[in-house]
Amino acid sequence: GGEPGFDHCFVVSNWSPDDPDKLSEVAVVTDTLSGRRMCVSSNQPGVQIYTGNFLSKDLSDFPFCKHMAICLETQGFPNSPNNNSFPSSTLKPGDTYVHQTIHSFSLIGILRLSELVVKLAFICKLVMQWPIDSK
Repeated sequence: GGEPGFDHCFVVSNWSPDDPDKLSEVAVVTDTLSGRRMCVSSNQPGVQIYTGNFLSKDLSDFPFCKHMAICLETQGFPNSPNNNSFPSSTLKPGDTYVHQTIHSFSLIGILRLSELVVKLAFICKLVMQWPIDSK
């Protein structure tokens, strides 16, 4: 059931309960068209990945359409209060909660401006022509 796409919590493979404050790289997202790269680091054991599964299916709502976005949410594991094998997410009175997430941005390569304009124009043309009229 449900809509296709991602809405899942992934385990950060190098997170350790022995060093729960250590920052670990949890995700890297790249856009080869623009050359942008985003790295996400956190001290949390999980990262929830959500891909806009319930956004509009109508392309006239572009860019706010289904699967045209990604959200990376660093967190503890869902259902951790009910599963003793998961790291605890219980916060007791007087406890201090600290959660650190860092988003860093860089370029993976530099496109010449003329290449970027041509590629963007091509993408815009595809979006504007969707759906293709069969008449």
